[in-house]
Amino acid sequence: MKGLDPAQVRQMFAHVTAVAATDGLRYDFDRTLAFNTFDAHRLLHLAARVGGAALADATMEALFSAHFEQGVDLGADGALVAVAEQVGFAEHGWDEARVAAALAGDEEADAVRADIAEARALGVTGVPFFVLDRTYAVSGAQPAQVFAQLLETGWRAANPLATVAAGEACTDASC
Repeated sequence: MKGLDPAQVRQMFAHVTAVAATDGLRYDFDRTLAFNTFDAHRLLHLAARVGGAALADATMEALFSAHFEQGVDLGADGALVAVAEQVGFAEHGWDEARVAAALAGDEEADAVRADIAEARALGVTGVPFFVLDRTYAVSGAQPAQVFAQLLETGWRAANPLATVAAGEACTDASC
């Protein structure tokens, strides 16, 4: 990673690998490749448009697995089309040729640019970065307990405990 001490990078990768392993994921940073992710993000937006959240979720999981576990060069011609085929774009009327044509053009490019602008506005400087209700954020690979705390904090903020004064709740001396 640019500008970081190699020992620090190895430590970061080891941490991410360990966290991923707790969820049954087998990350292999020795196989991961650097590539421009813009088209992968376009494919995610396309998946959401074509098949809704279910296809977008399946596409994201397939992209993560291809990148972090299998070392697939998702910047190479055809790699994203193969992911689309794997997750079932064809079931939604999108064969390989149609996906390839969409990625060769600029479909969903504006949506990705909007995501980038929103991330900048939220102060995102790296990945992974998780935002809840545009108010709470977690940066980096974290254990499940951190996300549970994030969700609990967000839930409590959205659903504050209402205390009823004793005089308003009780009509007899039992309070």
